[in-house]
Amino acid sequence: MNNKVKQGLLFGLLFGVPIVLFLLLRSGQQEVLQLQKFHPRATASGDTAYHTIKPFVGLVDQEGRAFDLSQLQGKVYIANFFFTRCPGICPKMMNNLKVYQKALNEIGNIRMISMTIDPDNDTVEVLKRYADEYKIDSNRWWLLTGDKENIYKQAKENFIISVSDGDGQSVEDFTHSERVMLIDKEGIIRGYYQGTDPKEIDRLVIETRLLLKYYRIKKST
Repeated sequence: MNNKVKQGLLFGLLFGVPIVLFLLLRSGQQEVLQLQKFHPRATASGDTAYHTIKPFVGLVDQEGRAFDLSQLQGKVYIANFFFTRCPGICPKMMNNLKVYQKALNEIGNIRMISMTIDPDNDTVEVLKRYADEYKIDSNRWWLLTGDKENIYKQAKENFIISVSDGDGQSVEDFTHSERVMLIDKEGIIRGYYQGTDPKEIDRLVIETRLLLKYYRIKKST
């Protein structure tokens, strides 16, 4: 395969798919491209079921308000994990999510949650300063802190991503996935996105619109 063919294929992958998705959104078609559902499993009857985000409680947002999953029931939302002292991927990821937050003015009624993996340091006061720094809208984007064991359980068992605090003695010990997750109204994960990549955030915006269009069509039929 020569270089020109390889370049053409790469261009198609990078730009062709987003363009097709965009045209689907702009068209009046009643058929909408379905997003993937993640983490399937076989039921006893042989059917396919999908992992769903289970209810959780005991968290607090940057305004000191109690938070639990019931506040997201029946809503499309995105989720990610971070910590305020993170020197590497978090600033890139949060800046990219600011772009997504801005897009919500057009996208619609979407919520965002970001859970800290360093809750011993990331108190409500620390999260509030961080939210102010990143110009986070606290009415639709919640930075969450709470019991560390609870948060790590949510990451590993509920959202199925990796987190670790090592021995917890320095910020270099903390590691976490940079992935952002798109969750549908049924609590099923519909997408994973590299939060540090602006192109992946563009894809997240497009696929959020697709998911919302799916629900609008479903409601009208």
